[in-house]
Amino acid sequence: MKRAWDGSGIRLNPKHVDAYCHRALAYERTAQFNKALADADKAIELDPRMARAYCCRGIVYGERGELNRAIDDCTEAIRLDSKLAEAYCNRGHAYRRKGDLDKAVADCTEAIRLAPKLADAYCVRGIAYELKGNSDQAIADFTEGIRLDPKSPQQHYNRGNTYLAKGDSDKAITDFTESIRLYPFHAETYGDRGWAFGRKGEFDKAIADFDQAIRLDPTYAEAYNGRGWANARKGDFDKGIHDLNEAVRLDPSSPFGYGNRGWALAQKGDFDKSIGDLDEAIRRNPEYQKAYMLYKGADHDHHRPRPSQSALPPVPGVRVYDGDDDRFTFAVQEFEDRDKAEQVARKLMEKHGADHFERVVRSEP
Repeated sequence: MKRAWDGSGIRLNPKHVDAYCHRALAYERTAQFNKALADADKAIELDPRMARAYCCRGIVYGERGELNRAIDDCTEAIRLDSKLAEAYCNRGHAYRRKGDLDKAVADCTEAIRLAPKLADAYCVRGIAYELKGNSDQAIADFTEGIRLDPKSPQQHYNRGNTYLAKGDSDKAITDFTESIRLYPFHAETYGDRGWAFGRKGEFDKAIADFDQAIRLDPTYAEAYNGRGWANARKGDFDKGIHDLNEAVRLDPSSPFGYGNRGWALAQKGDFDKSIGDLDEAIRRNPEYQKAYMLYKGADHDHHRPRPSQSALPPVPGVRVYDGDDDRFTFAVQEFEDRDKAEQVARKLMEKHGADHFERVVRSEP
């Protein structure tokens, strides 16, 4: 089989359809997508009735980001061979990347019915479940995928991310560490483990992981964001802001660099710049609520009712109100120092015309 990937099978038999498919997948794994597509096209030309050839080309199209073509090829593979589990799995993967999560789950479920030991199907379905908000089912799928393929760094990484989203930093760290042991060259795994350490307050370990992530990928904006956040949490605001500047430069579309930089600037007392960053974070993503929550008032298009007490973040801070309709206008900057919170509140009132504010003293959910 490996000899076919290096082209020797094709040299021995230029009409060897499987050899073209195998070489196409080898090219795909090394991101040589044009060569991969040429081999997949040749396989289909040699045998237009071979379902696996269409499945192979669907994989290549998917990795090129041509998801509709990937779905079409996998659908044709299924038409030719309705029991080809890999075609359902790969089509499910394309649906998942398009955001059609129900179709992704349905395809992967069918793949698992046809091939219960197909670890990739559990992986793709697990990601779809996680995106649907069903973290328990996602963990169950990743766990089964790990049982079937314990040497898969991706399965451990995916389960670690789900644990992290659930707030279980210890289990997340365990999975990320195993993923790194299996494949120590994935920058995002170090980055996500850095966030897990940071949530535990282990900022030095977090910074070490973000350092390694940046060494592996100097353009990884989220690693600069994480390292900046961790340094700021340690009290080194200048170093944190320096990294957060780089995070914003590398990925100006993300709200997180602006949000964390806004928090760090506020801790230094630079409230005008802080509010500018926090406003920008919310402009980039109106749902952004990590350190600063913005609820638009009656003079904005996106109206939201006043959130319940349980919806408020578990941090000291301030709420700033517009008296009209008792809606939030601008709300909640996280501060350990409530005097700083009050200064931000007054700045917000001046900038946006809110009529009063109140302190948030709750420190537990």
